[in-house]
Amino acid sequence: MGLEFVQNQDTHKPFPRSLHITETIMKTGLENGLILRGRFGTGTGLDGDHILISPPFIITESECDELVSKLELTLKQVKQSLNLVVCTQTKSNCRIFFRNSKKFISMVQKVNAT
Repeated sequence: MGLEFVQNQDTHKPFPRSLHITETIMKTGLENGLILRGRFGTGTGLDGDHILISPPFIITESECDELVSKLELTLKQVKQSLNLVVCTQTKSNCRIFFRNSKKFISMVQKVNAT
């Protein structure tokens, strides 16, 4: 599953590379017990940030809940530390990986609202 972080959800304008959003999310996620794959340069040339979450296909529902909770904490911490308004786009395949995808979508909406 992938999450893209943009300044404007309608235009998909990426954050400037100088903010190092991907790296900050990966570092904070690791501190919270998550291993995330990050990429940048997905917007216009060097700008643009996204992360990939690749849990095993045998992940349990309780492990999904734990992953979502840790990801929610990570995104809130990064949002606060960088003073950002974070908009996220979930890819359509999130249901493959998250049995409890309603909780994940709710978490994304909650992070955006705070």
